[in-house]
Amino acid sequence: MIKLIQDNRIINVAGWFLATVLVFVSIGFADKKQNGRFNGKIVIMITNQFNNYFIDENDLLAIINGMGLDPEKGSMPHFPDLRGIEKRLEAEMFISDAQIFRDLMGNLVVVAAQRRPIARIIRPDAPDAYIGEEGTILPVSEKFTSRVMLVSGEFTDHLVKTASLTMDDQNRPYFDLIRFINADPFWKAQISQLEIAEDGKINMYPQVTKQVIEFGLPEDIEIKFRKLNIFYKKILPFKGWNYYRRVSLEYKGQIVCE
Repeated sequence: MIKLIQDNRIINVAGWFLATVLVFVSIGFADKKQNGRFNGKIVIMITNQFNNYFIDENDLLAIINGMGLDPEKGSMPHFPDLRGIEKRLEAEMFISDAQIFRDLMGNLVVVAAQRRPIARIIRPDAPDAYIGEEGTILPVSEKFTSRVMLVSGEFTDHLVKTASLTMDDQNRPYFDLIRFINADPFWKAQISQLEIAEDGKINMYPQVTKQVIEFGLPEDIEIKFRKLNIFYKKILPFKGWNYYRRVSLEYKGQIVCE
């Protein structure tokens, strides 16, 4: 009698264990089947888009569609390779970073960070290009034109030879100068163009006044702008905004006006 009870207990425990295993297997199978398909929506968010419209939702959808996911049907036999789509999006010049994940509703969420130009390189005999806020050389676009400082002159051919100005020791000082101007609201509004000669020396052209600012090589940037600030605050108000034709900041400890 005791042996029979023990056998029944063993059978009950075994049955309970088997039932539990079957439940977990079923859940895992169902989850795997669900994860193997994509039937949700595609939600796209683009950051850094204020006055910066080089890419839009349709551009990103076209890239995703090219990788086998139909954005109109929102369905495919196998769930997409998220990391593969991220890499493909980040290969686009105007996208600096892409993150893709599924939300609680099963939708595919695409968050793309857009690069922002801070200067435009203009060349008479070659295509123009933008300089991004991270130093990246970007192509121009038929979709949108960014209102940024212009960079011209013979030296620009050297600037566009690298993928980023930060990757070249000779180009890096020019990027530091452009970034310095762009970071200051007054200088950003005042300096409209940099002309870089073949020897690397810079002439600046203001937005309001008519004098040429001879900046020289992109070195001692903060010191030179402090001198230029003195010129604007203490000299021009007494002489007139267009009294001088040129002002030179090249010489240490002095401002030369003509």
